[in-house]
Amino acid sequence: MVTTAFQGPLPPPSLLEEYDSIVPGLAKEIVHWTTSQTAHRQGIEDRAMAIDEKLSTWYVVEVLAGQVFALVIALTVIGAVVYLSLEGHEIAAGALGTVGFGGIIVAFLTGRRKRTSSEAKEAANNSPPPKKK
Repeated sequence: MVTTAFQGPLPPPSLLEEYDSIVPGLAKEIVHWTTSQTAHRQGIEDRAMAIDEKLSTWYVVEVLAGQVFALVIALTVIGAVVYLSLEGHEIAAGALGTVGFGGIIVAFLTGRRKRTSSEAKEAANNSPPPKKK
């Protein structure tokens, strides 16, 4: 009994010749099947990369939009607090400032915590498996 091993998508030419001698045209079918499977796999990888690029672009847009909205809210709260305090409503100004900026701080910390935990999960998924002793 003889065992033959090879690496790569195609068997070596000598083995293809043996296949072809047993079943005429089989070598050509194997080469065609291998090339079509390679093209199919590369197409799937190209589509996956395109989706990843779109998702990363939208992630950046989402982050920037969040920062812009936070800036608008912060400036609005500052303006309202200044206006209320100038009009003699110091308690209302203090409450609005506390709630307004407290909400922004909570949103910032919550977003940071979610991002940190998702990055940790991603790092754990991408790390190599532990080596067996």
